[in-house]
Amino acid sequence: MEKKLIIAIALSILVLLVFQRFIRPPVSTPGYVQQAPAVRLQAKDTREGSALPGPQAAAPRLQPIDEIETIYETDKFILTFTNIGGALKGIRLK
Repeated sequence: MEKKLIIAIALSILVLLVFQRFIRPPVSTPGYVQQAPAVRLQAKDTREGSALPGPQAAAPRLQPIDEIETIYETDKFILTFTNIGGALKGIRLK
């Protein structure tokens, strides 16, 4: 039984080493960065006198979120959680 276990571990390590040897991520040369060519897009409208909305008009406005605090009490602590980010807002000892 122990002989089979040692052979199985050795073969597993061998497979991992061979896999890492042949499947490597491409090595990039330091100092050279490929940059995509800059493309300028212009919006055109075929109708006369119509104005297209700018990028700021198209962006949705975010509504502020009301903060809701949830309080949990244990034998030793009073924990205060907030709904913004699900964060722990405060810890108090009893």
